[in-house]
Formats: sequence, structure tokens, C-alpha cells
Amino acid sequence: MFKKAIAVTALAVVAFVSVPMAAYAYDEDSTITTSDSTPTPGQAVTVSFNAGSFDNLEPVSLSVSGNGDPGIAALAGTATVNKQASATGAVTAAVTIPTNGSGTYTVTAAGGTSGRILNAVLTVVAADSGLAVTGSTFPVLWLWVGGGALALGIALVVVLAVSRRQHNRA
Repeated sequence: MFKKAIAVTALAVVAFVSVPMAAYAYDEDSTITTSDSTPTPGQAVTVSFNAGSFDNLEPVSLSVSGNGDPGIAALAGTATVNKQASATGAVTAAVTIPTNGSGTYTVTAAGGTSGRILNAVLTVVAADSGLAVTGSTFPVLWLWVGGGALALGIALVVVLAVSRRQHNRA
């Protein structure tokens, strides 16, 4: 019984450790580059969809969505523009984050003939957020609940083992 409990516990530990490791397998799309992926409000950011992103000289529709009124350069604050890809299939847009902007902005480029759609995500951070957040944001209550459940499980296994031994002796 005790060996089974240890085996189950070891299996649970392996599952909890190995499952999050799959997140490290993520490979970011190297066809998109930004001058700053975490801009501040009011900042202009260059988003480049590199060579090979679209067909040569293909018309590309660029749009920006997010909180506030994002603007694409040379369009007086509008959020959508049509451009033509270069001879290598590259497109570049300058996005200006609004001065009251916050949260996440998505720059979407859609190829007119290839149908390829690429997204670049910009996370706007406050210009001066004061002190940095240190420590964990994980609620301490959940640590206590998890620790208590673990202690209760161990105590249960010990009590069952002692009870079984006493029962076998009698």
C-alpha cells in the first residue's frame, strides 16, 4: 500500500513538472519584428513583416486593434491601411500608441492574393508605474490549501498503514 502511495505521489510530481515544460516549446514567428514589443502610451512602434511574409508586390491590408484609438503612420489616426508588399514580400508599418493607451494591441496584416494573415502583439506598459511588483502574485491561500491537502493525504496514508499492520498482527 505504501509503495503504491509513493508511486502515485511520484507520478503526480512528474505530471505537475513536465506539463508546464511544453510551454517552452513555443517558437515565436520569426517573420515579424517590432522595434519595441512593450511600448509606452504615445510611443511610435515600427512593425515589420519580413521578407517572404507575403507574395511579391502583393496588396496587404494592415489593421490595428486595441484599447483607445491606435494610428498607423501617414493616415491621421485611422486604424486600417492598405499597402503593397515589397519585391521580397515584406511590409512595414509605423504604429502610434494613443497617449491614453493601455493593454494589448494587435497589428494584423492580411495578404490580398495569398490570403496569409499575420499578427503582431504589442503590450502597452505604463510610462511610470511606480515601484516594481516583486514576489509572487499567486494567492497565498492556495499555497495553504495545497499544503494542507498534501499533509492530510500523507496523514491518511500513515494512519491506514498503521491500522493495517495492527489488523494483520491480531
